[in-house]
Amino acid sequence: MFGRILVAIRLSSSTWAAIPYVRHLAANFDSELHLLGLSAEPQPVWDRSLMDYVESLAGSLHEEKIKVKTGFIHGNPAVEIVKYCGKNQIDLIATTSGTSSDINCSILNSIARKMGLDVIAPVLMVPGKSSREADAAEKIDLLRMLVPLDCSEVSEAVFPYVEAIAKKNHSSVTLLHVNTPPVRPAPVLNSEVINIARSVGDNYIRNKCGYMRSQGIEADCEVIDGPAVKTIVKYANTHRVNLIVMGTRATGGIEGWLYGSITNKVLERTEIPVLAVSLLEAEEKAEIYG
Repeated sequence: MFGRILVAIRLSSSTWAAIPYVRHLAANFDSELHLLGLSAEPQPVWDRSLMDYVESLAGSLHEEKIKVKTGFIHGNPAVEIVKYCGKNQIDLIATTSGTSSDINCSILNSIARKMGLDVIAPVLMVPGKSSREADAAEKIDLLRMLVPLDCSEVSEAVFPYVEAIAKKNHSSVTLLHVNTPPVRPAPVLNSEVINIARSVGDNYIRNKCGYMRSQGIEADCEVIDGPAVKTIVKYANTHRVNLIVMGTRATGGIEGWLYGSITNKVLERTEIPVLAVSLLEAEEKAEIYG
């Protein structure tokens, strides 16, 4: 599934944060890592230190028997990354997040639409944090995944990826449905609507949990009342989740904008990596791997 993984690299301490995750995935899926140095310069004038950094990282990964290719791009990072992904059939984009200069899923989706692309690769966004050079060799586990679901096709786009990662890592999976209180003027009506919505959500999430278990995956489910973003982040932090997997839409529309907004807001408020999967990309993968 992750045959080719692109890692967007800049000269910053936060860059190190994504390396342990892509190394882990590459080892499990026998992936080819594409280490892509990013320069905002309009001309291909490479910073020597960036080139040395990328080549040094490639060398250390080669020693671990991981397949690596290196490259460098200049100009608008989002545009160039989308072009590179299409040309090289990239299955996953990994980058760090947390500053205004970061590449994130909504930017990539927007650029992809402008370029007339229907599908882009999923994006693994690892929150940037203070890093030391030694952090690149950190060992990580993906033993517990959180999958927020809102009864939509968009949120269910994650299933092929959740299944693949869970089976490779023997991960446990928690499916979370957040029952967001509706805005209603009458308290009684509010209570009735919440109870009805909770019943629907509970049946839905139990059904999806049963499917996961039928695939041999250790799974449980939760339905929690509350605001979506705050509830997802609090649950992930409280239960020591290693990865949050969420769906987003690679094409326009109100539904895609709303759910994409939740995904981005979760990323902004957590230090846990988020894997964002577009609906169209997941449908294509389901046909190949299903």
